[in-house]
Amino acid sequence: MRIRGFSEWKVELINKLIKLRNTAVKDNEKARNDIDTVLMKLQYAKKRDLSTILVYIHILIKEYGLDELVYYLPSDEELNKWFKEGVE
Repeated sequence: MRIRGFSEWKVELINKLIKLRNTAVKDNEKARNDIDTVLMKLQYAKKRDLSTILVYIHILIKEYGLDELVYYLPSDEELNKWFKEGVE
């Protein structure tokens, strides 16, 4: 498995959230608004914001059944790399 950088991970997650917003939850206004909130936070997120972003992702998975987001969570190796590099 290739280890992504923090910025690369954010881009992949943003792309997936946009796709989900326009397909899986297109008829659910609250879900779309919640995804928009996460997208806004991701746009400016730094490594220090990761725990907050992961909480939001957990909420999207649990509340709206967006289980495929689990595959977009960072791996242990990625987390270790990001935090060894230091906080942006």
